[in-house]
Amino acid sequence: MSLGIGKLVKVAPNMMKAFILINIISISFIAVVYQILNIDDNNSDEYFRSFNIYVLSVIKSGGSPDDRLLNQYKELNELFYNLSPRMRAGTMLNPPVFFDEASSNDYSNTLKEHAAVVRQNLSNAVDFSYVIIGIMLFISACVSIAMLLVLFLAGKAVKEYNDEVHEGLEYIERILTFEAIPDYSSKKSNVIEVNQLSEAIYNLSEDMSFNRALIDTAFHGNLDKLMNELYNSISKRMPCERIALAFVNREGSCTAETAFTSYKKIFLQPGFSEKLTDTSLTGLMETGEPRIINDLKTYSANRKISKATALLLKEGIQSNITVPMMFDGSCLGFFFVSSILPDAYNEKNMHYISRVINLMKQKLYIEYLLQEVIAGTSNSFVGLMDEKDNETAAHIERMSQYSHIIARSYHENIRPLSARFMREILWFAPLHDIGKVSTPDSILLKKGRLSAEEFAVMQEHVEVGARVIKKMNHRLLDVVSTPLMQTAVELIAAHHEKYDGSGYPAGLCGEEIPLAGRIVAIADIFDALTSRRPYKEAYPVEKALEIMESEMRGSFDPEVYAAFKSGFEEILVVYNELKDK
Repeated sequence: MSLGIGKLVKVAPNMMKAFILINIISISFIAVVYQILNIDDNNSDEYFRSFNIYVLSVIKSGGSPDDRLLNQYKELNELFYNLSPRMRAGTMLNPPVFFDEASSNDYSNTLKEHAAVVRQNLSNAVDFSYVIIGIMLFISACVSIAMLLVLFLAGKAVKEYNDEVHEGLEYIERILTFEAIPDYSSKKSNVIEVNQLSEAIYNLSEDMSFNRALIDTAFHGNLDKLMNELYNSISKRMPCERIALAFVNREGSCTAETAFTSYKKIFLQPGFSEKLTDTSLTGLMETGEPRIINDLKTYSANRKISKATALLLKEGIQSNITVPMMFDGSCLGFFFVSSILPDAYNEKNMHYISRVINLMKQKLYIEYLLQEVIAGTSNSFVGLMDEKDNETAAHIERMSQYSHIIARSYHENIRPLSARFMREILWFAPLHDIGKVSTPDSILLKKGRLSAEEFAVMQEHVEVGARVIKKMNHRLLDVVSTPLMQTAVELIAAHHEKYDGSGYPAGLCGEEIPLAGRIVAIADIFDALTSRRPYKEAYPVEKALEIMESEMRGSFDPEVYAAFKSGFEEILVVYNELKDK
């Protein structure tokens, strides 16, 4: 049985009033019944005394009634009608009509029968009255017990609730002063409010534990790893198939930075950018308030939507929470929580996400800035190549796009890859030939094929580039917990390795070659075949594919090559856009 203090407090006074009223009615009823019974008893005593005298007078009359007997009859008849109706029921007092001894005897017998009926009526009335009195006494006793029970339950519930309040406050105080680790267990009680309070303290404990975990989150230097941790925490609290970050730049555009999803096919890719004026985010920037959309299809059907929203619909997203990340009154970006379910979110969910972002926004932004510094540094390194050879720089731009497309195709069609890895392919693929800054111009820019000695010098660019980035990666590990440039090291060191083991510099084969190297190798060779070099003209795309299929198939990981073919339409788009650069 569940007991509600709130309801009890509201109902108890009325219940007590009702119980008291019932007791008063019961006692009053008993008093009335007892009074009636007492009156009946007194009237019957007086009636039977007069009746006995009357019967003796009838016997003494000798069979001939006289005036004295008639007067007695009248007096007795008046007493008879003074009796209550229930006493008179089934009988009446006949007048003294007899003429001889025989009829006198008959009349006497009639009077005896009359007396018997009146006595029986009196007995029945007494019995019935005592039954009524017993019932009313029982009701009164039950009501009194009920009153005591209500008082007992109310006192017990209030005490249990007060105990829970004190225990919860002490527990929260211990957490706030770091004297306790949040591990509060929700209790089960017969008191509704105790369960509610216990559940609230339990949820608060969970929130405090989560908040402490967020605050204590290590500085990874890896935004995707942090987003993964956030996704795992958020998805335990509410429907969630996608979380994402987007940042606002000086040009007034909003750029999708990173996303973590429970599904493979992502259309709103990191790096997608759109002018804020073409979105509905400008209003959120001004107010700083979060927003819920619980039916994205209906929302989109009634207005002009942004390209980003169209891509989310293509992914199957139906519900979305958007939280602006405000710093000193300015909006630097947005955090998104999305679900493929309609009507997935409520105000409680929105406030929870807002609280999480308020705790994490600085850490998210710092991770983002570090990521941008790394990417910017990489681009600066690539700029060195542009100073040496513009054709090499154009090659870098194309093959980095090819590599990213191959990585996404591998993720969607072969096996899942982390969003971080796919982004790093895009960031660091341009570094694959960074070691060529040490290659003499006489070799790098030579018209015609290289000699064996010159080719050996050219091959040194792999180890030079890997050595430089390894040092940089090692220094970064002094301040962050994640090797930020490990993917860069792997693709630089392995992009000239071949699946059959005939590549350089280490002669690795099969899956000994890091996946980043296997991906970049295909992009590098396709661009080399379809681009003009000092020693050759560019092959048409069809001829390049034929060479890759027939002469070089053993060089490539079959799965990565399948991803290359699956994403070839996108590769052609990049090829056609950048082939003349």
